[in-house]
Amino acid sequence: MPEVNLNNPQQPTPTFATPKKSINWKIIGIIVVIAAIILGGLGYTAVVLDVFGKKEASIGTTKKQVATPSAPKTNQKNSSPSEEISIKFKAVLTDECLDVLTKLDTGIKDYEKRQNLTKEEAEELQEAQQLLVSIEGKTLQEKADKLTAEVVSRWGGAFVVSNTDAEKFLAGEYNDAENRSLVKNYISEFAKRNVPLPYLLTILVGKYQSGEMNSGPLLEVTKRLFGEYLKEIS
Repeated sequence: MPEVNLNNPQQPTPTFATPKKSINWKIIGIIVVIAAIILGGLGYTAVVLDVFGKKEASIGTTKKQVATPSAPKTNQKNSSPSEEISIKFKAVLTDECLDVLTKLDTGIKDYEKRQNLTKEEAEELQEAQQLLVSIEGKTLQEKADKLTAEVVSRWGGAFVVSNTDAEKFLAGEYNDAENRSLVKNYISEFAKRNVPLPYLLTILVGKYQSGEMNSGPLLEVTKRLFGEYLKEIS
């Protein structure tokens, strides 16, 4: 299973560079490697890291504020608060996966428009195209849904919420200060234990440390995923 060792003897916690405005292909590749983490193969992962390890492409997209994705409508008479919030949390994760896949797709199209690609660039473009195709699903939405399903399969406990907590979350009441503290502590614990960190969690660490994620449902989900992974390695 592809993993990243976050331990750094020079400092107690790992640090990540704040994302630039241009899209870094390596970063996109790391995020998309979610599929490799869950679905298999070191060979598949090696392709991802090779494809995105060298080139950086600027994509002409404007960063926009994305509203918290709403959970699919459910039958209120048959769904408990815990079931509703679980659906919402999965929708949050799916939205993240879809955003990443969209950037990957845009980056590929940007390369496809370029003329006189070097042999190395042409090979990397081909491998990137194959990567996107290899993720199950006909559309980007279907691919994002597949990735989310695989994450839930591995860390399902992160999406189990009591009805009491679920009612608070559905009302938009998140303990952001406590969640930030817990996420920070989890990151420190991972580094202290010198454990390899799955790429999906690495990306969430980077998003937290860059300041992109400091409140709301995604922070809550991140805290829960980190907690599940800590149980897994303990």
